[in-house]
Amino acid sequence: MTALATWRVAARAAAITLRSMLASATLVGAAVAVAADERPSLVIGGVQGSSRSSFTHLGLIEPIRGGSLGQGWFRRTMASWLTYRYDTVLNGRELQARASAPGIESGLGYAWTIGPLTADASLALGVRHTSLSADVPSDGPTGTRFTVTPQVATRYDFNELINAEALGAYSFGTNDRFLRARLGLHPVERWRAGVEGAAYQGSNYRSEQRGAFVGTTFGSGGWIELIAGRARSRDGEQSVYVGIAGSKLF
Repeated sequence: MTALATWRVAARAAAITLRSMLASATLVGAAVAVAADERPSLVIGGVQGSSRSSFTHLGLIEPIRGGSLGQGWFRRTMASWLTYRYDTVLNGRELQARASAPGIESGLGYAWTIGPLTADASLALGVRHTSLSADVPSDGPTGTRFTVTPQVATRYDFNELINAEALGAYSFGTNDRFLRARLGLHPVERWRAGVEGAAYQGSNYRSEQRGAFVGTTFGSGGWIELIAGRARSRDGEQSVYVGIAGSKLF
């Protein structure tokens, strides 16, 4: 595999790393440059945090039914842990609500390519346990909930230098939703950088993020990425978020 092909595999695979608090992974044409008879799988993981929230995930993407990464059918399994905090008022008393939401999900998806456009659609079934501070009433479902999460993601390569990505997901059962858009540049071989905007919301939380990312390939089919920016929570509080994400073909 050439250096440019390796970068395309890893950079497109990066679209599935650390992209939502639901941890619904997407291929977004993750490995169009990989030969069909190779059919590697992809391990992904990452962590992102601020003074108001944190998110950690680890997952596996496996081509099935003769597919390859970024083309055809795939299966994904993902474990994740979300925490968030926000200020509220209860009985005239100001306090900070804290929540934790670990979960796991697995599902099937299909990826395809039409010229410079790559896309995928997937559906995952899972379970998530949401716990809120004992003295704070919840605005939505808590405890253990089964989830059904449809997701659609796209990527468009304007040329070898510039590309754009968009992703949307909704989780029935916990009423979580996520949107993200990215504009990326490939300024030099093996590197990719750009800007991103994201919005995610549930019954008890809301966050809007604006930031930047930079990533590079490593080894054979590896990718590592740093992310940073500013986030605005449901109570209007602004904070800095930072993260690191990675993926590896095997």
